[in-house]
Amino acid sequence: MSDYFSPFWQAVMGSAMGSVLSMFLAAALIFGLSRRWIVRMVSFSAGLLLAVALLDLLPEAAESGMAMNRMGFWLLVGLLGLYALERTALWRHDHGSEEPFGHHHHGERSVPPALVLLGNTLHNATDGVLLAAAFLSDPVIGWSAAFAVAAHEIPREAGDFVLLLEAGMSRRRALFWSTVSSLVSLAGMLVGWYWLEHGRTWLPVVLTLAAASFIYIAVCDLLPWLKHQHGAFAWQAGFMASGVLVAMAGIAWAH
Repeated sequence: MSDYFSPFWQAVMGSAMGSVLSMFLAAALIFGLSRRWIVRMVSFSAGLLLAVALLDLLPEAAESGMAMNRMGFWLLVGLLGLYALERTALWRHDHGSEEPFGHHHHGERSVPPALVLLGNTLHNATDGVLLAAAFLSDPVIGWSAAFAVAAHEIPREAGDFVLLLEAGMSRRRALFWSTVSSLVSLAGMLVGWYWLEHGRTWLPVVLTLAAASFIYIAVCDLLPWLKHQHGAFAWQAGFMASGVLVAMAGIAWAH
């Protein structure tokens, strides 16, 4: 029975939470949640992502023996690589405008569904590899990362779901293909687990790239979107602080 609580099975559960569950919550989100709570949820996600990256993943990479200059190099590679992916529309978050989750004004050209699904699939596969690294390092760090992934996946999946609907897909088809794309996260976790378990020298590198991913999402996508939301700074700050405190509580419990 204890095998089901091994780091591997915890990684499987964490990957499922960060992909399929968040996708279904995203679908429910865009049909039932007010803009006020969308802003609060994005604020919480931003605080959680930054705290997990800066207070958990990077220190863990350093404790694994990675030199600071090497860590800085891989952090730079991760940030610039994500920028390049986003410029080619393969890494979409859709928080750059004042409209939530990629809502377009009437008359704007819709993003092709195939491109939305391709970007979503790539993103989910990468998340799976990052979660494998986190759980291999320490299950507690893995759950912190899984929670952070789930938090940022909900608004991102909601944005992709809206784009699929705007491109002409029915709700049922959009939900089906989004679910298929989300399952790629589990495949990415399995591939990442096998690769990193047999090549642990890469573990600090992947942890650093995971931190770069979280920092990039928070600083380049979530925070700029939040800046355009009016009259909600106190709530934003409170929920952002809550995200930081949740991450810090998990780190303190692990140590």
